[in-house]
Amino acid sequence: MELKHEDGTLTLSMSGSKVGSVSTVKANEDEITLSVQGDMAMITPNSYQSLAMRTANNNLTRSQFLSNAAMGLAGESGEFVDQVKKVNYQGHKLDPNKLKEELGDILWYAAQAAEALGTTLEEIMIGNIKKLKERYPSGFDPDKSINRIE
Repeated sequence: MELKHEDGTLTLSMSGSKVGSVSTVKANEDEITLSVQGDMAMITPNSYQSLAMRTANNNLTRSQFLSNAAMGLAGESGEFVDQVKKVNYQGHKLDPNKLKEELGDILWYAAQAAEALGTTLEEIMIGNIKKLKERYPSGFDPDKSINRIE
């Protein structure tokens, strides 16, 4: 995260991309709070899904939308795995930016799958955390993983 002051405006950037302009700054002994305005100032799972789906092919049937998401997830996951394979077995240097790009593509297809199923990324995330808490109430346990009850 980077704060930059230029021409009387304080801007917030993350990973080299401008998030927005800082509108207010509040500080006390323990923390500093920034209010940021801009397109990417507060992106939530559901706002991401909405923004991502603006670029989806809405001429597909619901079934085609879901199958496109499934194939896209498989393809982009394969590209992510391919990058890791090249690092581990072919002497390539790790390129975190390339992996982040592939994760973004995976996220786009996850949003499309959620949309096709009539749900939201947030609902999926909440359900997944609930499942994990039930499965591993005290954190990961190899024994519970090996002897997992479905």
